[in-house]
Amino acid sequence: MPYGLPPFSKIRKPIFLILTPQENCFSPWKIWDWTERKWTGEWKSFLHFSLSKKTAWTKYLRLIRRRKKQNLALASAYLSGCPFLVLDEPSSNLDEGSIAVLKTMLHTLKEKGITILIAEHRLYYLMDLVDRVVFLEKGRLCSYFSREDFLALPEENIKAMGLRARTKPSLSLPNWKNEGALRYYKEEGFASFSFGKIYGIVGENGIGKSTFLRKLSGLENEKGSHFSLFGKELRKRQRLALSAMVMQDVNQQLFGDSVEEEMELGKTGQKRCLKERCEGIIDGQENEQNKTRPHNTTKEELLNALGLSELKDRHPMSLSGGQKQRLALAATLYQEAKLFFFDEPTSGMDQKKICFESPVS
Repeated sequence: MPYGLPPFSKIRKPIFLILTPQENCFSPWKIWDWTERKWTGEWKSFLHFSLSKKTAWTKYLRLIRRRKKQNLALASAYLSGCPFLVLDEPSSNLDEGSIAVLKTMLHTLKEKGITILIAEHRLYYLMDLVDRVVFLEKGRLCSYFSREDFLALPEENIKAMGLRARTKPSLSLPNWKNEGALRYYKEEGFASFSFGKIYGIVGENGIGKSTFLRKLSGLENEKGSHFSLFGKELRKRQRLALSAMVMQDVNQQLFGDSVEEEMELGKTGQKRCLKERCEGIIDGQENEQNKTRPHNTTKEELLNALGLSELKDRHPMSLSGGQKQRLALAATLYQEAKLFFFDEPTSGMDQKKICFESPVS
């Protein structure tokens, strides 16, 4: 049986060509009418649905947002003409609107009689689409459920299996006091952040969440913006010295030859830079609301908390996507930074790993 190109969780890999019409030219018998010498309606309707008409015809792939690349990969797989599609975490890194588009696309494919196999952590959007659910544990098929039987499972069973919620999660936020020591100024106003707090930056795909984190952490500068800590201006090099970050694509920050070596990379240099560039900015400035606390968590404690102890001799690139995510998280928490930034840190992680108890206080 021929297999189509599946939309992998790291969607940049199956994208080969430069313009979007070329990307879908792997199956010319499916999308080109050789008699009429024109694109078929099937190709245009499906691709315009997954992207937009303007994007579908003219957009360079490197300029398409991550969510649209995900949809484009699914469109390419469908247009290959294969009756069986395999999707590896297709909702990874997608916002609510993009997940709704993905769900509609999957429903369309199902109506056309295509068999779809999905490996996924995020479950709620699939509950009215799936026919069967298969539960895997340690590489083995452990349980089989019909959709009705899976939905009837008690919530305690779902948590014990390490699965995410079957219903769409809701979020409630406390009132935000804009009185923190770290401040980000622009002409429109400012936002501030206190030490010892956790802040969530939310919004649609492409709205600028990752860019905002990169500016706060010193990886990027922005014209017309200013940063300060305890009233003292923070330059880019100082923000870099104070910060540690888990990137959206963790493959961009894993360089060691082993998991254990990866934990040590950057720790010594980061500690030296913090002392050289930021001496006097934090010392003696803390109050109860903006208190910084050094942590003495060991490397072994972090690896054990994130389930990586048995993998410490493995090469980081030999790990699964979720294991790489946890390694990047452990290596970041091991640094003696004052500001931690996490760009979609739960991508590729199941419920148990998301809810781990960190030894870092």
